Order: sequence, then structure tokens, then C-alpha cells
Amino acid sequence: MGFANFDLTYTLVVFVVLLIALSIHEAAHALTADVLGDPTARLLGRVSLHPSAHLDPIGTVLFPIIGLISGGPVFGWAKPVPVNVQNLVKPRKYHLLIAAAGPLSNLLQALICLFFIHIFRAVFDPVLIANNQFIQT
Repeated sequence: MGFANFDLTYTLVVFVVLLIALSIHEAAHALTADVLGDPTARLLGRVSLHPSAHLDPIGTVLFPIIGLISGGPVFGWAKPVPVNVQNLVKPRKYHLLIAAAGPLSNLLQALICLFFIHIFRAVFDPVLIANNQFIQT
């Protein structure tokens, strides 16, 4: 991208989307741990969709901004959710479920976005509507 082609609107949108995705991902880990018997994340205020609960200065702010400004890949991470496996009734099984909750939330977010993109295209693309093809694409 470089500074000559820097687009502030694009940068802000991508940064906000990343913050939302990271918050949902980490909240999914925290909520799953709480439901399965480990209150550690809840007691630390991590069962929250608010980005400040999961903010990591390097992974949530610095790396994404560097990627956006340089035109490189945009990626980041958040503070990991603490889990005390001693609080879990079935530690091996429940720890696996807690670990899987974050990536599953990412897949769910992607499917929801895909659904809305599909609906948006169907509503606002007159060629698809005129040819009644929006169902097949």
C-alpha cells in the first residue's frame, strides 16, 4: 500500500473488524471455560465482548497497524484466556472444548458474514435480481 496510497477509511474498517473478531474469539474461550466449570476468566472480567478486556498492546494494536500501513498481511492476537484445568470436572475433554471454542467462533463469524454478503448482493445487484440468479451464485 505505501504512504502514497494510504486509505484511512480502509485502515479503520479493517482495524475495527479485527478488534471485533479477536474479542469474539477470546470471549468464546472465556465463556466456554466458565460454562464448563472454570470461573477464572469470569473473575478476571474476560467473559466480555469489549475489546479492552482482551487487548494486547503488541498483538492487538502494533502488529495490525504495521500490516495496514506497510500493505503487508494484517494479523493480530489478543491476551490468552487463563484456564485453570483443576476446576474442570473432565480436564482433558473440557480443555479441548475450551480450546476449540475460539476457532469455532471464527468459523461462525465467517458464515454469518458470508450470509449477509450473499443477501447484500442479492438485494443490491440488479443483474442478479433481473435474471433471478442470486440463489445459484
